[in-house]
Amino acid sequence: MAAKLVKAFNYAEDAVLAYFFVGLGLLIVVDIAGRRLGVTSFYWLEEFGRYVMIFMTLLGASKAVKERKHLSMNAVVRRLPERWAHLIQGMTDLACCAFLLYVDYYAWKHVVHLHRIGVETSTLGIPFYIPYLPIALFGIGMFVRFFICSMQEFRVFHKEGAMKRVPAKGADFR
Repeated sequence: MAAKLVKAFNYAEDAVLAYFFVGLGLLIVVDIAGRRLGVTSFYWLEEFGRYVMIFMTLLGASKAVKERKHLSMNAVVRRLPERWAHLIQGMTDLACCAFLLYVDYYAWKHVVHLHRIGVETSTLGIPFYIPYLPIALFGIGMFVRFFICSMQEFRVFHKEGAMKRVPAKGADFR
């Protein structure tokens, strides 16, 4: 049951990223064509595009953490014996968790502040806290994913490196 739920969530994550990317691209093309033809453009597209790009960037970053495809500096970890590399990677993942807790605390504080003062966006006219909400939400997602990765690394460390690196997906730049 849990595996099906995770699979469905992963599919939804990919679909949202793809549809938002294609949808925003199509809107920009239509807007540019409309301007060339002398038709009024979507006055709200720049602001909407900015918020969609923030949303997609943070969702993509959260997905990259899960798949271990995020940018990382791991030259030292790769030179260590496998068992100790798992320990250091797990500790690094926990440090990322601590950093994300710090950032997310202030993200939520900012969202609550924007909600309290009731400011609206300039062209879309939506409450200003809504575009900032993904920062706080995906911060939680990245925290959870880094925490899961750290627990996987520690589990492998305790098994004395019997398993391969966790998870061994994606490009491996050695």
